[in-house]
Amino acid sequence: MGAETPRIAFFGAMSLFAKEVRSVLESRAVASETVKLYDAKQEGTVTEFAGEALLVTRPDEEEVAGLDIAFLCGTAAETVPYLDWPARRGYVAIDLTGASRDRAGVPIVHNEINPEAISGEDGALRPIIGAPHPVSHNLASIVAGLRGAGTVTSVEALALRPASDLGDSGIDELYQQTVALLNFSSVPQEVFGRQLAFNILPSAGVDTSRAESFDERIRDETVRVLDMRPDQVSVASAFVSMFHGHAIAATVNFDRPPNPAALKESMVAFRGITLLEDPSVGSPAEVAGEDNLAVVGLRPDARRPATVRLWSFCDNLRSGAALNAVRIAERVLDSRRAGR
Repeated sequence: MGAETPRIAFFGAMSLFAKEVRSVLESRAVASETVKLYDAKQEGTVTEFAGEALLVTRPDEEEVAGLDIAFLCGTAAETVPYLDWPARRGYVAIDLTGASRDRAGVPIVHNEINPEAISGEDGALRPIIGAPHPVSHNLASIVAGLRGAGTVTSVEALALRPASDLGDSGIDELYQQTVALLNFSSVPQEVFGRQLAFNILPSAGVDTSRAESFDERIRDETVRVLDMRPDQVSVASAFVSMFHGHAIAATVNFDRPPNPAALKESMVAFRGITLLEDPSVGSPAEVAGEDNLAVVGLRPDARRPATVRLWSFCDNLRSGAALNAVRIAERVLDSRRAGR
């Protein structure tokens, strides 16, 4: 992030997103002057960052004065009370929760597609920058990675979501359900409402943290990142019985049949995508901990030559969220040092 050491804070500091963002910061050897961890639900917890013990405290607006960057990593409901703080206290918050998405002036930023959106028309940094959901990030990457081969007219996606999309509680319940089923016992259903272990559950009726559906959120974020029309993006999603990583089956339509060689060249040229030629090596488990998302099965439809089909797999915490958030933070800090 440069020679100067930033002052960083995490809200929802013990969430899966926050832990992964801290891991990415450490892996990129990012030095910081101070790191503050805020989490109202786990106040008093002791954890560490870069070998230093840190105490998790309750968020306090007076204490955040002087921050440079804050990562908002809890649930949307937990994050809403803190959304006015960045503008009042002069720091930039990167929202991984979706809480700020409907606020005027808050962009949804994919670092490889629309990084210029971190600033307003006057060139000033925006106080809140939205990071897309990992599924939106993956889907936008796919479309952007194919645009070098021609004009994309629409995209249809089926997203398969892991238990970790609902945080630690989702992981814990999937584990408990799996153990219970193998022991012929009744399964807990507090998080998912039904049995997820060895099963598939459509997102509707499970992920009800917002009035809109999850599929509508993904469509909206993808449209905003790619500057497409809402009718050009269609999304369906379901939870599947896996702990981490998600998968997307995508159908991408062009205005004319693309050249197969150009498809591959365009996809390989996009930073953050690994194109796999062997379909037997692609799965969420095989990209766990990887920075890139994997694309496999890229091929034109034999009966619809202007249509391309593929599968994509991604570590939903790392490449789908944390790495994008950290790269946005790097741009923000570089911009601050440049005096913009």
